[in-house]
Amino acid sequence: MYTQHFVRGNQSLAHAPSIAGFYGVYTALAQEFSVSYNVRFSRPIMNHTKKDMWTNLRLEVANGYMPMQNLLQDIVTDTSFGYEQAIDKLFHQKVNTPSFVVLANGGSPTKHG
Repeated sequence: MYTQHFVRGNQSLAHAPSIAGFYGVYTALAQEFSVSYNVRFSRPIMNHTKKDMWTNLRLEVANGYMPMQNLLQDIVTDTSFGYEQAIDKLFHQKVNTPSFVVLANGGSPTKHG
């Protein structure tokens, strides 16, 4: 376990707990918001079939799809992204696995969706 520190030039962009060897962000604190990723399947994970696993792997490399942990890393390290831009990107980017994301801006509640 370690904490990733994303820095560009002299600017600190985000911090994220991580496990050595994993690529991407599962939970992070950026300048304007925090983000947390969790996976949810429609049936218990023990009942997943080989077809489900191959579908997930195929979507990892499918055109237009992105692994959620890579999407979150892009969002927290892009200096042009604020809270609203992060919401927009999360709503419109296709991802490889069923999941949910908690995005918090620390300000007033905003309704989306």
